[in-house]
Amino acid sequence: MDLLGFLFYNFHPAKIFLGDSGALMIGFIIGFLSLLGFKNITFIALFFPIVILAVPFIDTLFAMIRRMKKGQHIMQADKSHLHHKLLALGYTHRQTVLLIYSIAIMFSLSSVILYLSQPLGALMMFILIVFTIELIVEFTGLIDDNYRPILNLITKKGNGKQHHYDEHHRS
Repeated sequence: MDLLGFLFYNFHPAKIFLGDSGALMIGFIIGFLSLLGFKNITFIALFFPIVILAVPFIDTLFAMIRRMKKGQHIMQADKSHLHHKLLALGYTHRQTVLLIYSIAIMFSLSSVILYLSQPLGALMMFILIVFTIELIVEFTGLIDDNYRPILNLITKKGNGKQHHYDEHHRS
C-alpha cells in the first residue's frame, strides 16, 4: 500500500523519485513473493512473474532487438522506449503513464488468470498474451516504425471488405 501512496507523488510532474536502489528492491520483492506460492518450482512457475512484470521485460527485450537490428550495441541508450513511443504518438505524459499502468495491470490480471486456468485455458491465455504483446510492439513501433505485420494484415482485410461492400452497393 505504501507504493500506491508513492505513485501519487511520483506522477508527472514528479515531486519525488524512487531511484535505482528502490526500484531494484521492489523488483526483487515482487519476484520473491511471486515464487513463494509455488511448492515445486518448475519452468512454467517461472513464467508467472515474467507475465506480471511484462511491461519492463517487453521494453527491455525489444530495445535490445531494435538495437541489434540497427547494428547498435544493445546497451546503447536511445529514445525509443515504450514511454518515448507513446509520447511520440501524441499522448500526454499523464496519458502515457496511465496507459503503461493499465498495460501492467492487464498483464498482472492475466498472470492470475493464467495461474488459475486449466491446461487448455492456460494455453489459450498464453496465446492471447503473446498476441497482445505483438500488437503493443507493432502499434508503438518498439522494434521499428515500419514493423507492422499483423496491423497491416488487419488493415488489408478491412480495406478489402470495404472495397467489396462499396462495389456491391454501387450497382
